[in-house]
Amino acid sequence: MRGMRMVYHHRKIDRKLFEKYRRRLSPYCSVASLYFWAVAGGAIPEMRDYAPQNKGEKL
Repeated sequence: MRGMRMVYHHRKIDRKLFEKYRRRLSPYCSVASLYFWAVAGGAIPEMRDYAPQNKGEKL
């Protein structure tokens, strides 16, 4: 979901929004998931995660 948030510039993706994108990407969901995975892993450095950052969270 992180990669999807980054590509579509969302702070949060709920089930309804996820289903909307899933229908749009069908029947190529497997391929899309590989691209989202790569984006989430930093393959495109210019893309950022739009989710709010939790203060005090330790990695």
